[in-house]
Amino acid sequence: MAENLYSAVTVMRVQACAALPGLRFADSKCAAFSYTRRMLGLRTLLYLAGIGLVIWILLRLSKAPRVREKPPQRIGNMVRCAHCGTHIPENEALTAGGKSYCCRDHLERDR
Repeated sequence: MAENLYSAVTVMRVQACAALPGLRFADSKCAAFSYTRRMLGLRTLLYLAGIGLVIWILLRLSKAPRVREKPPQRIGNMVRCAHCGTHIPENEALTAGGKSYCCRDHLERDR
């Protein structure tokens, strides 16, 4: 069976080369088959490059982003503004008469 297939391929090559003027099959450099062989290799190379690119992209997407966790900063005690009710850190609050305020404007309005 393999010989029949080989013979059929050989006959097809001879016919294809005979169709091209100035080329002989005996040269074993028939341009039609040389071109086909080159394109098959190039096509295979492009397919492999495409598959490699898809795999690379999937691997990059599957990795979790590397985010460094910062240690939580200690803010301190929070106090409430006596005028508007906004909570602010105790070290940033303005204090007058035992009450805390978020800004100088609220401190002056409440006097």
